[in-house]
Amino acid sequence: VDVRDPNLHDRANLTTDEALERLRLQAPNTETIYYVYVVDDQRRLKGVVSLRDLVLARRGSPLSEVIETNVPLMDSSQ
Repeated sequence: VDVRDPNLHDRANLTTDEALERLRLQAPNTETIYYVYVVDDQRRLKGVVSLRDLVLARRGSPLSEVIETNVPLMDSSQ
């Protein structure tokens, strides 16, 4: 986990409880958190979840069940 931003690196296999615990560790270094971005080791986006949805998710459920994977992307090369 990168403590500089609210990204969960290659962590779609975490539970919602584990994801929240990792965010608690990052919170002192982050001004605001509205969305959590799940990225792989190459920092490619795998999914996104709002903090609200993460907090309200069933305890212990896999993060992969609550992230939105159909996220529109921009091509930064254009």
